[in-house]
Amino acid sequence: HYWPLVFNPLLVVLTLWLLISKFFYRWFILALVLVFGITADPSNFPLLILVIYFVLVQDANFQKQMTQHVLLQLD
Repeated sequence: HYWPLVFNPLLVVLTLWLLISKFFYRWFILALVLVFGITADPSNFPLLILVIYFVLVQDANFQKQMTQHVLLQLD
């Protein structure tokens, strides 16, 4: 009964920290944290949705920045 009170907030904080960090192995560790969290407690599923949304938005912003950079070089 202590799982949602102790470990879920820890997984949320760890996930958010990994999303904003910049070190090399963050995606691997993030995947392990999400697999552990979802298999241990299905109520962590919204965390997976948040990560997928963040990755898609970050990828879209990266592509937009690269497109602008290429267009500026062509001018």
